[in-house]
Formats: sequence, C-alpha cells, structure tokens
Amino acid sequence: MAILACVLLTAQLMGCATSSKSQTASPTESTTRSKPRCTMTPLITENSGNEKPHLLAVTSEEDGYLLLVPNASDWQWTCGPEPKLLGVSQEAGLQITVDVVEPDGRNLAPEPYLLDIASNVASGMSRHSISVAKTEILRPHDITLLRLTLESKSHAQEETYWTMRHRSDGYTVDLHVTPYSSNKEAQELQRIAVPLLMSRFLVHGQRETMTAGAGR
Repeated sequence: MAILACVLLTAQLMGCATSSKSQTASPTESTTRSKPRCTMTPLITENSGNEKPHLLAVTSEEDGYLLLVPNASDWQWTCGPEPKLLGVSQEAGLQITVDVVEPDGRNLAPEPYLLDIASNVASGMSRHSISVAKTEILRPHDITLLRLTLESKSHAQEETYWTMRHRSDGYTVDLHVTPYSSNKEAQELQRIAVPLLMSRFLVHGQRETMTAGAGR
C-alpha cells in the first residue's frame, strides 16, 4: 500500500480526516446481534459464464448501505463500530471506508458537506507533514464527489475520493475511497473506475431531493 494511503488510513482511525460532524452508532444499533453487521456476496452476472464473479456486493442492513466493488481474492474487511466498514485490497488497489454521521442541524447539500470534509482533511494531514495540493468537486454519473490530491514532503502525490448520501432518518453516510497503484496506466483506469464505483453506493431511504449544490 502506498505511504500516503497508510498515513490517511491512520488519520481516519484516529479521527483526523473526517467530517466535523460527530460519528455515531446507527439508531438501530444494539450491543448484541444475531447476524453479521455486514455481508459480502459475489455477484454472478449474465456475462460471467464460468469465470469468477467480477463484482462483490457489500451490504449492511444495520447501517443501511449497499456498495458494489471489484471482486478480489485478498479483500480484508472489518465491520464497525467505527468506521462502519473498512476494506483493503492490494489486488483491487483500493482502500474503502464507510461511516455513519449523526445529524447536526445544518442539513448540508453534497458540495458544502464535502468541502467541510476537505477542510478537516487538510487540518488532519498537516500533522503528518502532508498537504492538500488540489481540491476538486466532480459530478460524474449524476453524483457529487470530492477528489483531493495529497502531497508528501518528498512531493509524492496520491488522490483520494469522498461522496455522501443522506438517509431518510436524517443521518449521513460517508463513502471514502483511496485508489493506489505504482502503474501509471492502472492509475488512469482507476480515475475512471472509482467514480463509477462510488456512483453505485446506495443507502436506505436515500433522499433524492438533495441535489448537487442545493443548500439550505
């Protein structure tokens, strides 16, 4: 895994690179559960034939999300409580986290919400001598994404992505994806694949009325 990805993961787990809103357990969370918090299911498609499934569905009824990721043999998953989901795969070249954030009364639209995350990331990464070289708001596939280009003191750069969804209960679900590869061709493919992956992120009772740039 790239050095910047490792530092970013450490910062996330320490609470440095998150939204200013506090993370919390879902309202339905209990201390005892009879089934796994999240499940991973390989998907067989019409074009799969005798090949192994190309996609993996990661779902959590408790935290209310569905995520489709490339199927890989080395995925390592951790399900909650914080972050709600953590997945790392060298084969897929991806590091993924999902978190549920409690309402704070502001009810921000995607762009200001994501820029709030960018501000907190910049503050958190500065403690690790990593700067945010570029901040971009993208709108591929009818969703809003934050793409940050992080730069180390040695001028090594790495891109990382965030998106968010509002649940019908007022909670917000954040998806954070960091692709990593030393291969330039693979990096260009990931620039295309990661936004598509994030566009397939669904949450329970997703509020479609919160469109890009629409504030309150």
